[in-house]
Amino acid sequence: MDDIVAKLKARGSAPLDELSWQMAVDVAADIIGLTNSDTSENLANRVKAVLDSSMERKKGFLGKAIFGAKMLIRVGRFWKQDMVPAIEARRKEPKDDVISYMVKENYSKRGMIMEALSYGGAGMMTTREFIVMCAWHMFEKPELKARFLNGDDPDRFAILEEILRLEPVASLVHRRAAEPVESKDGAAVQEGEVVAISIRDANTDEAITGPCPFELDPDRAKRMKVVGPYMSFSDGPHRCPGAQVALHETSIFLDRMFRLPGIRLVSEPEIKWNPHIQGYELRGAVVACDPA
Repeated sequence: MDDIVAKLKARGSAPLDELSWQMAVDVAADIIGLTNSDTSENLANRVKAVLDSSMERKKGFLGKAIFGAKMLIRVGRFWKQDMVPAIEARRKEPKDDVISYMVKENYSKRGMIMEALSYGGAGMMTTREFIVMCAWHMFEKPELKARFLNGDDPDRFAILEEILRLEPVASLVHRRAAEPVESKDGAAVQEGEVVAISIRDANTDEAITGPCPFELDPDRAKRMKVVGPYMSFSDGPHRCPGAQVALHETSIFLDRMFRLPGIRLVSEPEIKWNPHIQGYELRGAVVACDPA
């Protein structure tokens, strides 16, 4: 965050999603072990290129051929310039990260790439959007921003979790039924069937949120005696393992950014929908601060 703040102060303004992307990439890279790339910015660009390619899957022979060629080139660059240096470094000096574990357990090349990109995609893409969404809410609500800046960690997390309840980055979670289930409205699910659960609907169900489910109320979860994010991090054995990481890095990012002299939102983000991940993307928001 020191580097991000320094660059923002030097430039005077910057796209908010680029700043949040750099934060998310740096944190996830440290957890994964992708710390031996030429620069973190180049790592971020290569990861983004691979993830963008995965969203460009086309139908038909030609479309599939183009998709495969792009993925082969971009994954190859990621492997050669980011994975290989990290793997070689961990063979000499293991650390407490994912790549060290994979080296120890003798993962295949394919397995290592899949694990790194899975952690990367989950830890980078969603956190980038979450940071921008929280910042947007606080720019629009000075009283919420003041409470966040003056609060302790539990109060800050309550604010972030309530924003996430209303604005979950992912909208659906898929699960396979372990046993037959019948809902109150008569809908039946048989054992083994895959169901799509609407996170947004679950998060605004008055039965668990209490009155005014679409109101942003940071004290809601404490009052209702439930977990703050509700279903935004999913639940059960497959609940997001990086939930606390996302909350902590978002809290640190917003605290540092909002304390910059003259910080302001120059342009609001445009909301886009990514049909492949069934989630929103926020692009075009620009923040500015007084020059250093």
